[in-house]
Amino acid sequence: MTIMESRPVFRKPDIWTHMPVAQFRYNSNTKKWALYAPDRNSKWHDYIYWSDSWDGSIGNFDGLLEEVEKDPTGIFWG
Repeated sequence: MTIMESRPVFRKPDIWTHMPVAQFRYNSNTKKWALYAPDRNSKWHDYIYWSDSWDGSIGNFDGLLEEVEKDPTGIFWG
């Protein structure tokens, strides 16, 4: 599942741009969700790659969604 940011292009409100923000992947073997963040080339990286404090232990979807909302590293919303 991918969260996208959609907004009008600056000074061209009739044209919309779409950018990936975060991606959630479910592992059916472990029954846990993982969080990924895009780099500037839209290549996806495990969120642990971006955050020194993230231990990757939140495996439930609600916890990961909350991490994206808080965005302590600024990787998702700048």
